[in-house]
Amino acid sequence: MNIESGIQYVWQSVNNNYAVRNFYDYNWVLDSGLTNQFEYQQNVFGMYTTAAIEKNKTGLKLGLRLENTLLNTRLITTNELNNRNFNNLFPSLHFSYNPKKITGLSVRLF
Repeated sequence: MNIESGIQYVWQSVNNNYAVRNFYDYNWVLDSGLTNQFEYQQNVFGMYTTAAIEKNKTGLKLGLRLENTLLNTRLITTNELNNRNFNNLFPSLHFSYNPKKITGLSVRLF
């Protein structure tokens, strides 16, 4: 039996400025109701483990991944905040069969 495990951390940050202007009376006029600055920050921490076994020409691999996500968004001009913190589980199942050394069949679920 082969057991494998690991961790991963992903940090992502985005800052966007956007402006809407309307052409009015031969001038471009800023539309303050549609203009804003958007900040987005996402932190994902993941842990996984898998167990694999092979016997004769057949293999089976089971795995599970747990992710915790912290997501923060903010519209600067209107000071609108949206903060979320959630967890997800991702199971996996992999079956393989190799009747000959040069060919094989593999099925993966999840």
